[in-house]
Amino acid sequence: MKRIIVILSMLILALTGCDDNTKEQTAPKENEEGVKRYDLVYAEVLNNGDDESMSMEVGYKNGNKLESKRYDTENVTEHILKDEKAKPYALIKEKEVHIFRHPYIIFDNEGEFDAKVDNKSVVK
Repeated sequence: MKRIIVILSMLILALTGCDDNTKEQTAPKENEEGVKRYDLVYAEVLNNGDDESMSMEVGYKNGNKLESKRYDTENVTEHILKDEKAKPYALIKEKEVHIFRHPYIIFDNEGEFDAKVDNKSVVK
């Protein structure tokens, strides 16, 4: 599962790096007309290799029911949640989707692991 997430992250980074996507897309306000907020279940970039454009399937909870819908990746903007306790969610307005999620990879693991090296042998 981690391998899939890393590959997906690298793919997304590579694709967004190709565009001049340097400015942050602003998300609509939750109380704006036509905007609906849903708890995010998953978001997957899909491509069968033959299509010129990619799509993203977004799964979300509508009440107690899981729903999913595909969107053109050009209409999807991802925002990273800074608060690690915040719950991922999606704001959907017609064909425009803003996904608020935690980062796929976190590099600052300092202080999370306590270990003691007993032996430094060569692994073959």
